[in-house]
Amino acid sequence: MLENIRDYIFPKTIEAAVRRMYQGAPGSSIPFTGSIDLVYPLMTQAETLLDISRLGLDQITQKGHKIHIGGTVSFQQIKESSLLQDCLEGMIPKAASIYASRGQRNITNLHDTLISGTNYFDLLTVLVVLESKIHLHGKTRRILFLEKALKNGVGHGVGDEIVRELSFIKPRGRWKSSLQRVAVLDSDLSILSVAVMLKGNRKNCSEIRIAIGSGITHPSRFPDVEKYLAGKPLKTAVLKEAGSLVSQAIEPLDDLRASDEYRREMAAVLLEKAVEDCLKKGDSTR
Repeated sequence: MLENIRDYIFPKTIEAAVRRMYQGAPGSSIPFTGSIDLVYPLMTQAETLLDISRLGLDQITQKGHKIHIGGTVSFQQIKESSLLQDCLEGMIPKAASIYASRGQRNITNLHDTLISGTNYFDLLTVLVVLESKIHLHGKTRRILFLEKALKNGVGHGVGDEIVRELSFIKPRGRWKSSLQRVAVLDSDLSILSVAVMLKGNRKNCSEIRIAIGSGITHPSRFPDVEKYLAGKPLKTAVLKEAGSLVSQAIEPLDDLRASDEYRREMAAVLLEKAVEDCLKKGDSTR
């Protein structure tokens, strides 16, 4: 198995890992932390595995109003984080907890998820609605919005970047939030997921963010639908129209788990449920 792998190295610094990544052909040395099931396709082309699990990228911290999640932080760490539990009514830990068993969450982290192009986790949908940024270290250092990185790919398809961290500004004010999803079983990967952040009340939507993921090519925001809802009363007719707009806007997958037509229908249903769930949590106009 994987007879192409010749070396397994623990780099002492990120810089040392990056130098080794660019020795030889693209993809011949790949950084990872043990999520073999995610990075296996990259491993089949590599000669050297660079284990970056000892580089101190496994911390969740807050500096000022910004929260930083290290690239090698596991889904289980996110689930258990009291700092993240205090943000958006715990929507981030909730999203991380959905995935599989504790054992799987312990060996699955943001770095391996992102360099492998694995876009179906609900956690990514939530991080997109938070307007998270991804900090990458390769030949150059890049900071870009996570949504853009998911669209264009991290590591240029050959794993030649290290995910140092993800960061986002902790929402201030009375934001309400909701993550709604559809799956065969609660512990299954989502067929589709919708994350909403809302400021306002039934009489007026002062601000809203909408992200959809899991059943589309990559988690995405829907600014046209957000603009439609902003400033409007959140009545049933308005939500129905927003659902119609979002079902037309998404480009859903059509696979063994669900048809594209079903995912379009569920996008409208889940958006309405998410908004209603936010409204049940009280007035968030201030």
